[in-house]
Amino acid sequence: MKKNQATVGYLFRRYKEILLTVYDNRESESLRYLLFEEYAGLSRVKLMAEPGLVIDADIQSSIEKAINLLMERVPVQYIIGRAQFYGMEFFVNEHVLIPRPETEELVEWIIHNLRLEKERTESHKPLKILDIGTGSGCIAISLKKHLENVHVTGTDIFSMILSTARKNARHNTVKVTFRNHNILMWDHLKDLGMFDVVVSNPPYITLAEQKFMKENILHYEPWLSLFVDDSHPLIFYDAIAGFARQHLNPAGRIFLEINESKGKDVVDLLKGYSYNDIELRKDLNGKDRMVCAAE
Repeated sequence: MKKNQATVGYLFRRYKEILLTVYDNRESESLRYLLFEEYAGLSRVKLMAEPGLVIDADIQSSIEKAINLLMERVPVQYIIGRAQFYGMEFFVNEHVLIPRPETEELVEWIIHNLRLEKERTESHKPLKILDIGTGSGCIAISLKKHLENVHVTGTDIFSMILSTARKNARHNTVKVTFRNHNILMWDHLKDLGMFDVVVSNPPYITLAEQKFMKENILHYEPWLSLFVDDSHPLIFYDAIAGFARQHLNPAGRIFLEINESKGKDVVDLLKGYSYNDIELRKDLNGKDRMVCAAE
C-alpha cells in the first residue's frame, strides 16, 4: 500500500468515530455510505463485500472535506449538490430549499386526484398547472413527469432560483415554463392566465418557531423560503388564495402544503375566500400538512 492510502474498511470505521460526535448511529452510517458512493463510486454492497479495497489519497481527501463540512452541520445535499425527490434527482444549492418527504406526499395527492378526475370525466383536455414559489422546481417537474397532457408553469421571485429550476427541468427531461413573479403582488399578475390547478409550498414557519429548528436548516437553508413574520403567518396563503380565486378555471383546485399548527387557520382563510370542498389532510406522521380546496 502506498503512503497516504487506506482501505475503505479502515476509513469507514474512522469516519464513524468522527461523525458520531455530531450525528446518531443511523445518520452516521447513511452519510458515510452516501459519501463513499459519491466520491469513490463504491456502492453499499461493494463496501461491505470488499473492506480491503484501497482508496487513493485524492479521493480520501475529497471525502474528508465533505466530512468536515458535515461536522459544521452543512446538509449533505448541499455538499454533493443534489437531492432525491419523488424518484428523481434534483440539483440544489444555497438558493433553494432541500426537497422534503412531506412535499412528496403533496405531489402524490395531486397526481392521484387528477388521475381520478380524468377517469371520472373522460376528459382529454390539457390541464394547466401553476406551482407558486417553485424553488428547485421539484413539485412542478414531478407533476409534469408523472402526468399526461399537462402544461406546467412554475414561478418564483428570484432569477437565481429559477436558474436552478430550469437546470432541473432539463436534467429530468421535462418541459416546464418558469417565470419570475412575486405572489405578494398577485393583483399585478393577470398575464399568467387561467389554471386548472394551483399548488404551492410557501414559506410558513414563524420566527418564533426558530428555537425548534435543526441547526443545519437554520444556518444553511434560505431564510426567505422558510420563514414568515409572527404578525402575519398566513401572508402567502392569503395572497395565493386571492390570486387563485381569480385564476382558477371552473372546477379548478388549489393544493397547499402548510404549517402543521396552522391547519384550522388555513381552512378558515379558504372559507373566507368562498372555496368549496375544503380538505385538510395529515401526512404519514399524523400531522396536518396539506390542504385542498375547489374553486
